[in-house]
Amino acid sequence: QQQQQQQQQQQEGGEAKHTRSRALSPSWRRGSAPATSLSCVAAPMTRVAGAFGRGFFVQDRATGRAGALHDASNRVSLAVAAPAVAAPAVATVAPPAAPLHCPLTTLRDRLHLACFFDADSHPLARHFVRHYATVVGVRLERMTFWVHAPTTTDANRVDDDPRANATAAAAAAAEHSLHAEGVDDVRRISSRWSDKLMLNVTNDFIKALPRDRWLVFANIDEFFYFPCDMQRRIAERKTTFCADMEDRVAQSRRAVELREAPPIDEQFPVRCRIRQSLRPRGQRPTTTEKITLFLASPAGRPHRQYKSPHRLFSQYGKLGRCNNTGSFSHYTATTMYVQAIEKKLRNFRWNPTVEMDYRSQLKLLRADAPLC
Repeated sequence: QQQQQQQQQQQEGGEAKHTRSRALSPSWRRGSAPATSLSCVAAPMTRVAGAFGRGFFVQDRATGRAGALHDASNRVSLAVAAPAVAAPAVATVAPPAAPLHCPLTTLRDRLHLACFFDADSHPLARHFVRHYATVVGVRLERMTFWVHAPTTTDANRVDDDPRANATAAAAAAAEHSLHAEGVDDVRRISSRWSDKLMLNVTNDFIKALPRDRWLVFANIDEFFYFPCDMQRRIAERKTTFCADMEDRVAQSRRAVELREAPPIDEQFPVRCRIRQSLRPRGQRPTTTEKITLFLASPAGRPHRQYKSPHRLFSQYGKLGRCNNTGSFSHYTATTMYVQAIEKKLRNFRWNPTVEMDYRSQLKLLRADAPLC
């Protein structure tokens, strides 16, 4: 009788405990009866609303049925594992590539361009102005051109001299092209051509610039480019910049005639290193590095001056050390340039090394063979 009373008390106590357990147990699924006891069982799961990998399911020990997905926040529910549905494919667009070069916008108010060129090269003038106005960012009112158109001093010259008439016509065409592009500062030079004449004219121009001005001095066939980090370089007190020539040739890789359209870089899309291979092996290579931009008077010192077409005085000092910006386009693979070399060799005396370079270029451009 005592044993029966103890069993009855234990049974009543178990039912009361079970009732309290049911009252305190959370409802993991809507509409399901509270579980008598819970356990977490690791099990693989179907990917639902994301890639969860392996998850934890709540399992009712009494029924053995899977309950809801148990994650850190208990906010994701899973009623029945459904087959995964592939998401629709979305076309992705690659971000635009960073530009290789940028205009010198931070120097725009203090930037000048100077160019000294032979009148016979006037077909390049329009391309040249458009490049430096748009790609480099030089204002048209800050561009200065000297058009070289020498007059003969021959006492026997007659007014209908074909060569004199051709020179005058070329000079007029050059001036017309520059004015048509919006350039006003165009000056004609009639003295006999020499590098000394070109440098003297340019150095006098530099001396007249305010000390805080920057100058781009380029030949008519040289198209400079500048990287997009120029503002940082200038902030680091770099005051002299240079780049290496990169010859541009037509798709045929032969000398062809320059046209007014399309843009010059489309007419000559192939990049070559012609000048780097002009001289025989063992000889000093041709100089292909040029000054592309410099401050007129760094740190309040005297104005910079050109020592040669490729060098400034004091270029290797602390303030004049050249900061390389890569390469620039050199457009000489044209029939016009062939005529220019012939004229230079015919009318001027060059030192033997320079003359050899000109003759090597002429031979290469005349040959009916690919330039590179």
